[in-house]
Amino acid sequence: MTIPRILEGQILGNEAVIEGEEYHYAKSVLRLKKNEEFYLRIGEEEYLVKVTAISSRELRGEIIKEAPLKKDLSVKIILAIGLPEKDTFSDVLYMATELGVQEFYPIITERVQYKINNSKRYHKIIKEAIRVSGRKTIPVLHKPQQLREFIINLPENDLFIVFYEESQTPLRQVLREVSPEVSLKKIVIFIGPEGGLEKKEVELLKSIGAREANLGEVIFKVRTAVSASLAIIAHHFNNL
Repeated sequence: MTIPRILEGQILGNEAVIEGEEYHYAKSVLRLKKNEEFYLRIGEEEYLVKVTAISSRELRGEIIKEAPLKKDLSVKIILAIGLPEKDTFSDVLYMATELGVQEFYPIITERVQYKINNSKRYHKIIKEAIRVSGRKTIPVLHKPQQLREFIINLPENDLFIVFYEESQTPLRQVLREVSPEVSLKKIVIFIGPEGGLEKKEVELLKSIGAREANLGEVIFKVRTAVSASLAIIAHHFNNL
């Protein structure tokens, strides 16, 4: 049986106290009972806890031991994505969190037709992916922004890749061509919306240092392109 994970609480001596939203999650969703165990995440520390008492307002538990967190990828991956429709975006956030993305930038490009109407819902999706995967870092979801705003405030990076269906360069080739003397710490990847990026948008990104790449001859849906590209990058750095 998988031990569930709670992401907020307090540590008082050798006791854990869970209140508020996480208490309701523990009681109503997880249905935790006395003597059952769960992981409690406090910042970058995680503890194995045994439930000792559940009241109408809080859950208390005995800390059994400190539990090691799973390692993050050796490189920080920042995903910029042409904002897709809401169900696709939900899938992207969940899968990409599992695969190690640490920052999300929803970008409004020419072919974007959707808006984020409930950011709280998307933050909950990210938290749920963390609960299941046990990843160390909870990703940051930035507010949607126009492409030119993203370019002006481009996140610091050691490698910037834009995926473009007309590119003649496979992603694996781009990764292999990075000089071994360059220690990659941060990678920005840009994936367009359904329908792709306009050529002028790709050229604009290339003008500020992006390298174009493809995922092969097949044109993927957004959610597939995200998972495939992240899996290749993680494998390249021996993280899968």
